Parts: sequence; C-alpha cells; structure tokens
Amino acid sequence: MVDWTPQLERNNGPLYLSLVRSLSADIRQGRLADGVRLPTHRDLARRLRVTVGTVTRAYLEARKRGLTRGEVGRGTFVVAGRPEGPPFGFAAAAPDSVVDLSMNFPPAVPADAAALAAALAHLQAHAAELRLLDIQPHPGSARAREAGAEWMRRLRFPADPAQVFVTSGSQHALLLSLAVLTRPGDTVLTEELCFPGLAAAAEFLRLRLRGLPMDELGLRPGGLAAAAREERAAALYTVPTLQNPTTRVMPEARRSQIAALAAELGLTIIEDDPYTPLLESAPAPLSAAAPERHFYIAGATKVLAGGLRVAWLHAPRAFHQALCDAVRASVFHAPALSAEIAALWVRDGTAAALAAARREEAAARQAIAARWLGTRRESRPEALHLWLPLAAEWQGGALCAAARARGVAVTPAEAFYAGRGRPPQAVRVCLGPPREHAGLERGLRALAELLHSAPQGWKGVY
Repeated sequence: MVDWTPQLERNNGPLYLSLVRSLSADIRQGRLADGVRLPTHRDLARRLRVTVGTVTRAYLEARKRGLTRGEVGRGTFVVAGRPEGPPFGFAAAAPDSVVDLSMNFPPAVPADAAALAAALAHLQAHAAELRLLDIQPHPGSARAREAGAEWMRRLRFPADPAQVFVTSGSQHALLLSLAVLTRPGDTVLTEELCFPGLAAAAEFLRLRLRGLPMDELGLRPGGLAAAAREERAAALYTVPTLQNPTTRVMPEARRSQIAALAAELGLTIIEDDPYTPLLESAPAPLSAAAPERHFYIAGATKVLAGGLRVAWLHAPRAFHQALCDAVRASVFHAPALSAEIAALWVRDGTAAALAAARREEAAARQAIAARWLGTRRESRPEALHLWLPLAAEWQGGALCAAARARGVAVTPAEAFYAGRGRPPQAVRVCLGPPREHAGLERGLRALAELLHSAPQGWKGVY
C-alpha cells in the first residue's frame, strides 16, 4: 500500500471532489504509479481528518473517471497512463453539444403527453376521494400496492399485495433490500458486469461485492456455491432479463438451476427486473419459485416514465417491519402522486400501451444502431442499450475519452466491473436519451467513425 497523503483544497467545493482532483494530479505528475494500492477508506480519512464517507465518495468518483479500479477483497488500485474520462452519472449530465449515449433512460414516445394529461385529469376529478395530499402508510396505499401486485403478476411473479412496498424507484428498492438483508462488511454476490447502482448502494452501506463469471446466457451457476460459502454471502443480486450492461436474457433452465442452488445454500436473491415489460415473451422471474424467500423489484422507470420514480418491491413477510423502518428512515413513504399515477396506468391499460410503444421505439433505435455499428454489438431488438466489445487496438477508457472529444458520451466496462482482474474492453451504448432519431444518428455515426479509425496516442495503454 502506498504512503499517500494528498493536499486538499478545503474551500473549493465538496471535499470529495478536491480529493479526486488531488488524486488525478498526482497520477498525471507521476507521484502515483500504475497499479499501486491506495490507502483504505478509514486510513485515508484518519490522515486527512475527514469522514469515511468523504473518502468513499471520492474513490467511487475516481473509479467512474477511470483513475482507479477496485478488486474485491484487495482494495483500490491506481490506473495510470491513459486519459481521464468524464464522470459518469446524472450529476455530470452531458452538455447540449454532446450526444449523451451514457445514461440508460427510456426514449420518449408520442403517447407520453396524452397519458400524463389523462392521469392528471383523473386525479383532479377524484381528488377528494383519493386524498393524495395525506400522509400515506410506509408501504404505500392499498390501491398502489394492489396495482404493483397486478403489474408483477403480469410479469409472471406470484405477488401478494400485502408483501408489496411502493418505493421511490428501483434504486430506492435496492437500497431498502440491502439495508434489511446485510450489515457493513457483508458480501453481496452479483454478475461480474453489474448495474452501477448496485456498486453505489454497496459503497453507501459499506458492503463488499463479488462479481461472478458470466457467459452468453448471463450469470453462470458454476462458481455460485463456492463463492457463497467462501464469502458467507448475504445475498445474490441479479438482473436476469436484458441484463445491464450486456442485454443478455437468462433462459428458464438456467433460472431454475440458480434458484435451486440458492435454496440449497440458503441464499437470498434480490432480483431487479426493470426490462421484462419490453419483451413480448419472457421467462418467469428467477425468484418466482420462492417469493417467501427472495426480493423482487419491478421498476416503472424504463417502461412507464423515468420521472415518476416509482418501483414496486415484493419482499418476504419476515422483513415487513424492517422494511417499514427503512422506508421511514429514508423517504417516510413514496410520493403519493407518482404512486397513484403508476397505479392508474396499470389499472386502465395505459401501462401496457406505454410499454408496447417503448418496445416499438427501442426496436427502431436498435435498427439505427445496427446500420452504424453492424454485427460487432451485443443486443436485442427490445433493449434500450447495447454492449459493444472493442477491437484489440481500442481500450474502453481511451475510447470513451476519444468519443467525448468528438461529442459523444458512452460508458466503459470499468464502470460496471465487479469481477477479479482486468475488466473486458467494451463500452455500453444507450439509445434512449436523444429526443430525436437525428441526434441518435449523429452520435452513432461519430462513434462508428471513431471505431474505424486507429487510436491516436492510446496504443500501449495499460
């Protein structure tokens, strides 16, 4: 471990960003070499007289910028010798001059405006009986929970409204699930390429992640038992349908195999399922065979509307009070207006219509991507994003920096990697953010031109 005590500018914005700037400067100036292990969060916090949370945020931001990489159980290591990429996350949203293909937002569809107008008219007409300005129960209103259960049943999950919690989006549902299942220091198993929101939640709750190998069908069951026993894992988090970032769909047989292994190991599954409504035909959720053991998250962001910030969480009865306490400590209850709009859309068929419209729009955007990126991409017609393995001469961080210079934002594999060793050389390309097809075409054309050119100054990186 390197003996590193950076200088912080304590009067120039958030301390964690000052720490990231110092780290970046020390890497550029050669004071921190490639591969050296940085101090632990607690050690550096003690040296700098800041909170552990400040160091945690700084290390997470540094990883997003490509300055560091994490190895489960070993620590945080410097990545030197390549350009620093832009920060990832909506706090660093791309300016108007940049085509943002980095954030996995759903595309707008013409039906959105009419659906919202009709919902607001309904709420206005029934305001007295709905009482949406009243404080709600921690799990949500009975109407909203029943709608969530109905949505889950359509996805082939046997939901009981009494076990449904209305949450402020899938990220909130994930944080709640981890909060009641784990303690600081616990290990959560997941795919080696995983949703970055899991990493953020794990950092916040001081959990360790262990990424497990994947193949073309998603998470491989082969190493699950050994990893669960070795780590004494608290949970398995997985996205088996249109996995983020790879878009892989785990087949029924593999789901049954993993569910059986989890039962044998006594391992609780947190299944995140935001994308299944985009598929006309999908396997049953992995956790459907044991709803009393596992946590199932059905999000509305990707198919209904991102701004609603609504997701439904189905949890084992044994965790009901703990989840009520966690909701009370975080948001008290999900916003009643958003929850009622989502519930109304489920009941009156708008949700199904919006999902179908977004499925059609996703297919149109994937067709545009196919014209520019050809067969090198990994995707499906219904997916909102694609996974792009890179040729040998390109590396993910370098390509992202070069793409940004050409006015396109994409995300490197490093942002998703929870495995051991080096991440694969690939990028995720999201097709939803551009409002018009012309903007998407412009971004994909620039990316395709870049992929067909030789890297300028990036060879030999790593």
